[in-house]
Amino acid sequence: MSFRISITGLLCLTALGTAQAQSTCGLPEDRIFADRFEAATIRTAGLEWLQGEGLSRPLNDTGTVYCADEDSYGLECPINAAPCQDAEYGRDLYAEAGLLDKVGAGDAGFDYTKLDAAGNTLPASASSWSCVRDNHTGLVWEVKRTDGSIYDTTQEFSWYNPDNSENQNNPGLEDGGQCSDTDLDMLDLVAQANADELCGRTDWRMPDMPDLNSLVHFGARMPAIETAYFPNTNIDFTSYWSNMTAIYGGGNGNAWCTSFRSGSSGVCSKTGGACRPARVVAGTRATSPAVEGSCFAQNVVSTTPNNEFEIQPGGDTVLHEPTGLIWKRCVEGRSWDGADCTGQAEGYDWLEALVAADAQGEWRVPNMRELLSLVEYCARFPAVNSDIFPMTGVDSVWTSTPVYTSNIEAWQVDFGRGRPDQAGKTDTGVPVLLVKDAP
Repeated sequence: MSFRISITGLLCLTALGTAQAQSTCGLPEDRIFADRFEAATIRTAGLEWLQGEGLSRPLNDTGTVYCADEDSYGLECPINAAPCQDAEYGRDLYAEAGLLDKVGAGDAGFDYTKLDAAGNTLPASASSWSCVRDNHTGLVWEVKRTDGSIYDTTQEFSWYNPDNSENQNNPGLEDGGQCSDTDLDMLDLVAQANADELCGRTDWRMPDMPDLNSLVHFGARMPAIETAYFPNTNIDFTSYWSNMTAIYGGGNGNAWCTSFRSGSSGVCSKTGGACRPARVVAGTRATSPAVEGSCFAQNVVSTTPNNEFEIQPGGDTVLHEPTGLIWKRCVEGRSWDGADCTGQAEGYDWLEALVAADAQGEWRVPNMRELLSLVEYCARFPAVNSDIFPMTGVDSVWTSTPVYTSNIEAWQVDFGRGRPDQAGKTDTGVPVLLVKDAP
């Protein structure tokens, strides 16, 4: 893999030829390249945050290794007019420099291990495998096949979840429902995987949205997933089911689903006759029962309950303990008054957002994976825990992640509905919520 960060030294040159200090992108000094893009002089102290040690929900990086400017993608970093974008920090950067200590292998910062049908580890060069273990998140995933079995990439399922504490009183359709070409629902896949003790596991389940989000490779497209480990991923204009009911689409008739064609997610009808592919996962769930008061609906699951946050001194910032990220509680332009965010939200285009964050030194614009970790799927308009992040009136928010192969787009998170959005970099008036890593 080529190294897609230019070696520029501690100082970068402006268009006028004057030198300016290279930004730390909000990272403590012992967690960045000492000479920002010079691999030989990296400071290795305190890199536990890259490995996810001590975190209950470590985040994969996005897989983005190129930078962008206003009207181009695939550029070497850094870009003076667009500082501290996604490719300039995190696991992907260290992996590109050959400095990320992985258990297995994988593109950019992803760390995967192939498993055989009994759960034994296989070398990265293995030509046949049944499952993949994500060594960073700890999740184990089914690998789709082309053998005509229930695990086949072409097999589709109806959405079915009879648990009334999660389905908002709509279980979907059992045994294929209205689908014309299958008599299987997604729990049939779960049951079969557990009966088969697939890869030595009996804790297979349908993935929640945080699980599916962890697989998306935002530095790839068609499919937006690591194909060396997840071959046969169906991208034929269809989406993979999650286990989660969607509440923003009206009523209780939709469930969340993710397309690995582009990495977008949205809602799919539980009962509209459309069968979809599914992929089971094993490992600890990142969701919990909905909490009264902070959730729009009580019989769905929560992804960001209050007990996962620690308010920091002064009250205007908060530590998200599962991921180790510290967030401002208010979007830029608003300020914390002790009980709420007051004032007028500042709006930016993509480059303006990056520059505004960089001017604050220790803060940065979050990448796509980081910002998605704040989505609260039991809430809507806004789809965020409003006890922690008062975001009334805030819709889409910028990330630092450019859209792969698009010269003119970057990713946003739509906090009205809780979904990723691709938007023009020159879109104006878009707020930004800043983040930094815990020291």
